Formats: sequence, structure tokens, C-alpha cells
Amino acid sequence: MNQKPRATRSWLKPLVAAVAVAAVVGAGAVYVILPAGRNAAAAARCPSDAALIARLKPLAKGEVAAMLVDDHPKPLPALSFKDADGKPVTLADFRGRAVLFNMWATWCAPCRAEMPALDTLQAELGGKNFDVVAVSVDATGPDKPRKFFHDLNLRHLALHTDGSGDVFRTMQSIGRGVGLPTSLLVDRGGCEIGYMPGPAQWASPDAKALVEAALPEG
Repeated sequence: MNQKPRATRSWLKPLVAAVAVAAVVGAGAVYVILPAGRNAAAAARCPSDAALIARLKPLAKGEVAAMLVDDHPKPLPALSFKDADGKPVTLADFRGRAVLFNMWATWCAPCRAEMPALDTLQAELGGKNFDVVAVSVDATGPDKPRKFFHDLNLRHLALHTDGSGDVFRTMQSIGRGVGLPTSLLVDRGGCEIGYMPGPAQWASPDAKALVEAALPEG
């Protein structure tokens, strides 16, 4: 089962007005998808790339069949978190490469199952054109996520954390991140081109083919 953030954390309370429900068949869970509320003016910085969308849509199958490929890239709000040394990092720092942005927590069982596959994906495809950016939303700080990385022998993913809840709240505000894990496929311009509500086998050939199709040329 995918897990929703614990209700005891005030900053993880779900938004009230749900307008659509999507079943994540492979994970056997139900996610609530809320209206995106994207600003039309901001959308101008995310021009449509018909060729990219045409490449991606047929590849959202098998282990990544739950990936919702956007017909039009969507702008993302500013997202700020911290690296392993506690220094500020933003999603904008990864402009110029494709990104799989993932939100997870140490207490989320599907996240625990998914993280080794994300680590493998980073090992195999990470570089100048692609990064997995996995952000822990544990409210207790970086110690538990750091131990989690050690216990699971995650050696290729960079440790990113956000104990403030800002990332999760911001993602909720655009209808992303109602449950954990949540992943977004982001293009080189920082625009959302795909949304995965729930876990996936990211080390699978299906996942790698999808990600490779999103990589910028050159």
C-alpha cells in the first residue's frame, strides 16, 4: 500500500477539496488528485514539446504504467531543501538536465521498497543530463534519513532533506504529493512533464526507457 503522510504532523494534513480520484492499479492504492491551479502566465515559460510528449506517452507502460505524461509541460513552484551538509539546494539548481524528483519518508514502507531502485537508476543514468533528486520529508531532521541511506546501502543517490514541511505543502498546493512516495519527471527547463502518484520499479527496463526518452540531447 502507498502511504499518506501521518495525520499527526500538522503540515501534512491533506487538502480538503478533492475533485478526482485515481487508482494506482500496480500498487493497489487510491490517490486523491487535486486541481493543479497553475498560473497561465507562468505556463508561458514551459512551451509545449510535441515530439517529447510523443516519445514519452507510449513508454508509460509496464512498471511505469502509472506515470501520467502531461500533454503540456507545467511550471513548478520554487522548491528549496537541504543537502547532506545542511546547505540550501533548489530544484532550479538542476536546470539543464532532466530530473526525477521524488518525495519520500523513512516511515513510508513503499518508499523503503522503492529507494534501492532509485539508487540504481541514478547509478546507471545519472550524470550531466539526468539526476534523481529524492527529498526526505521527515519532520525530525536529517539523522533518520541519513541512517536510512546507510541501512539500505544507498551509495549513488544524494541525500536531500526538508524537515520544514515546505516542499510537501508546496507540492500539495499544486495537486502533487497527497501520498508518499510521489515522483515528478521534470524536463531540462524545470517544467513537469510527468507525474507518478505512488511507487514504481525504477530500475526496470520500462523505467529506464521512459527516463532515457526524457533526456536532453547533447
